[in-house]
Amino acid sequence: MGENIKCGMAIWDFGRMELQQGIGLRGKCRRTVIDLERRVSVLDGFYHGTLADMPIRNQQIEITWAEGGALCIIASNTASGRVQISKWSQPRLEWGPTGCPPSHVVEAVSAAIG
Repeated sequence: MGENIKCGMAIWDFGRMELQQGIGLRGKCRRTVIDLERRVSVLDGFYHGTLADMPIRNQQIEITWAEGGALCIIASNTASGRVQISKWSQPRLEWGPTGCPPSHVVEAVSAAIG
């Protein structure tokens, strides 16, 4: 099994969400925001339905898990001045077009909630 698949499966497992087929926008989701430098969770909670657009600060990572198997990681980095979005599908065991997040993001996620 490839390292990118192992990484996606590990991050999915951190969310402790159940796979439920056919869950739409009103399903249960978990959202965690992690401080990239300190590697600690600064916000963690569950919600149903869509979450209002809540921007994250520089040097933070936002992870959202959804019951249907979707995982989205948004990393905001001051060094590059950009935001990187990585999406994982647990049912398909694959990352979206942007691929696996960088290793420093994965390490911060693991340290904060692993």
